[in-house]
Amino acid sequence: MNQATRGTFSIGKWLVEPDLNRLSAGEDTVHVQPRTMDVLVYLADRSGEVVSADDMIRDVWRSRPMGDNPVYKAIAQLRRALGDETGKPRFIATVPKKGYRLIAAPKAPPAEVIVQPGVVRSWMQRSLPVAIGLIAGLTLAAVYKWQSPATQPRLQTVSHFTGSHSQPTFAPDGRSFAFVSDANDIAQIWVLDAAHEAPRQLTRAEHPARRPRWSPGGETILFASAGNVYSVPVSGGPHSEILRDAYNPNWSHDGSRIVFERRYEVWTANADGSAQSRVSGIPRRELTLAERWPAFSPDGNAIVFFEAGETPMGDLWAVNLTTATTRQLTSEPAFGGAPVWSPDGAEIVYSSQRGGSRTLWSVDPATLQSRAVLTGSGDDDFPDFSPDGQQIIYSNSRERFTLLRSNPIENSHLKLHESRQTLVGPELSPDQTTITLFGLARSGGVQLMTIPIQGGAPTVVTSDPLSAHAIPRWSADGQSLYFFHTRNGNRYSKVDVDGGDLYPVAHGWTWNTANGAAVDPQQNRIMYSRLAGQAPIQTLIRDLISGTDTAFHATLEYPRWTRDGGSVIGSLVADGGFPGDVAICSIEPPQCRTIAERARIPRFSSDEQRLYYVRGFGRSQELFVASLNGTGEEQRLMTMAPLFPLGPFYSVVDDGSILWIRHDREPGEIWIVERP
Repeated sequence: MNQATRGTFSIGKWLVEPDLNRLSAGEDTVHVQPRTMDVLVYLADRSGEVVSADDMIRDVWRSRPMGDNPVYKAIAQLRRALGDETGKPRFIATVPKKGYRLIAAPKAPPAEVIVQPGVVRSWMQRSLPVAIGLIAGLTLAAVYKWQSPATQPRLQTVSHFTGSHSQPTFAPDGRSFAFVSDANDIAQIWVLDAAHEAPRQLTRAEHPARRPRWSPGGETILFASAGNVYSVPVSGGPHSEILRDAYNPNWSHDGSRIVFERRYEVWTANADGSAQSRVSGIPRRELTLAERWPAFSPDGNAIVFFEAGETPMGDLWAVNLTTATTRQLTSEPAFGGAPVWSPDGAEIVYSSQRGGSRTLWSVDPATLQSRAVLTGSGDDDFPDFSPDGQQIIYSNSRERFTLLRSNPIENSHLKLHESRQTLVGPELSPDQTTITLFGLARSGGVQLMTIPIQGGAPTVVTSDPLSAHAIPRWSADGQSLYFFHTRNGNRYSKVDVDGGDLYPVAHGWTWNTANGAAVDPQQNRIMYSRLAGQAPIQTLIRDLISGTDTAFHATLEYPRWTRDGGSVIGSLVADGGFPGDVAICSIEPPQCRTIAERARIPRFSSDEQRLYYVRGFGRSQELFVASLNGTGEEQRLMTMAPLFPLGPFYSVVDDGSILWIRHDREPGEIWIVERP
């Protein structure tokens, strides 16, 4: 073997080659991320010792500032690569509240592996140069971008002008670029020409514009607006409709075809919009929680896309247009998307939160090996290659999630918790002491958390870093949480509020198939709705003892039980449309009483004498309250904005204050990174 195997060792059946970031056992070969390999080398140097997460952050990550503790994720990746089990570890053991221990002693490499003579280094000595090299960094608008000096990229911001800027696309000359800006209030397409210092506004559509893509020929730019795709001349002038009922357009590299999304499917068409055809091999999703952002390969034979499935987290997939077969390119679900193929087809760069913050990653479509292009606290998004492949242009902004307790009467807002990581769905406990929600956790994955009503740091309830736990709901006694769970098959599960084992309640359930699932106060029944697209088409009651479903007499969005379990509230759905009217419906007799017209997402006051509900969609929604005494009077309380796209989750406190999460995004900038 060659010099690349220097530093090789073995643990158990696995041959570990740090310089290649590779594990192999017979015909099985697994590639891991460089930092994950650094962690394994670090543990091997301390074989048998208990190593804390803080130790690894200090020595492997060199105490870099970061928004997430990545040790747990690295350990999970190693266990998955080694085929290890947390409950019965053969390689890495967890020592509760202390750290981790490598229990499989490292050994010298097998005889057939040639080790460079005269070089004797410990595992830690091999990893130190890599870790020390990563200390050098660049500051981007108070966001640190860390890279090894050997591969340190050159970064520059190119949007020194008014507005928030995002979604850039290079011109074919690699010198000009188009982007989205809200400089004149409504987001439109702007162009920065190579010969000018100030950008010019290209579109003046009535609705916001997004996803500009410069044509390979250089004459036009595609963009999406109000559910259609348009083309506008680069020189300026009116835009023309190319595709109806379409979004997220992208060119083929020769400019002859367009790929785009339509109604949860991926389609292609000729450059003029003719010969539209659905792409075979990519499954239709009735409810997608993340866009797919399709992109042609340079040879036009494949399309890469982001597949989120049942949660907003997902991976990259590619479909062969000749055989209609798909294959998975990445295998670590995370928030992300917007992939772009390099001009030579050797790599795909995309945005992903897999490293703890949303940054740019690259995957080799041949070897499936991934690596970080940029690291830091993000958020880096919408990459695009220059025609020569030497530059990547992208947008950068930062998100902030703030859990608020708002008093609509006093117009006051008490901040309970703030995070740069995603937080969604606050639900107040029956005794009004604790808030549960879900979001990205330091341990990896999407986890359930609790926060005291007075505010403070969250306590993580679930722990699986490779799973998504979402939409928690309290049991009536406040001792347990019900939620959707994606690990080892989708299911609806129950967990003690203090953590511990998860107990499956219903197998095969997802937020799509059992929308708005609500357990009754006696914990014997679950009411939920089946969806077609995003609209409920039937509401059912599952008997948890017999496992049978019974159709409810009304179709409801987001049902909620009354305390006695005799009635439910929800938004009525009629003739396949919504929102309908907020109503309270009795189980027996089968009847409903309307409380508010064209409203949704109702919540009771604690005494069940008033009903809260919202009107509107998107990032700004209005909150109202009405009495249940039949007077028909309602009061507008407040505007909840800006909201996270997953929806206006909120809870009502005894004193009438509202728990909700404000989602702020700082003004975006356009950056260019030079490839090393």
